[in-house]
Amino acid sequence: MLTATGIRLSELAGICCHPGDPARGDLDLPAREIRIRGKGRTSRTVKISHQAARSLVNGRGPLTATGIYQAVARRGRQCGVTVYPHRFRHHFSHTWLDRGGAERDLMELNGWTSPQMLTRYGASARGARARRSYDRIMDNTT
Repeated sequence: MLTATGIRLSELAGICCHPGDPARGDLDLPAREIRIRGKGRTSRTVKISHQAARSLVNGRGPLTATGIYQAVARRGRQCGVTVYPHRFRHHFSHTWLDRGGAERDLMELNGWTSPQMLTRYGASARGARARRSYDRIMDNTT
């Protein structure tokens, strides 16, 4: 979920599911959308992949933000890397921009109102994106 959406840890932990009354919940699985309550309790809707939707309906109960953090950190240690949930938000943002996604769309998906956040998140891999863009744009020039 974190990789597929770029949502914050607290937003993931705050997703409400009411299988008996989907109108009361945050999930619209047929549309592959989730209503997220972000900072300041502002709401936005994010799309999810088919795989992310399947992961939400796996029968496990809800996890707290602390439980999610611990699970991510534990899995990272098992793989020999230091990882924490917020890295997935950076990864999502970098991947979006790297694949040609519009900056304003990324701002909407991540719930940012300030372009400063776009600059902060986009800077982490700007050089790698620029080099790949060079190859794509300048290929076949003499």
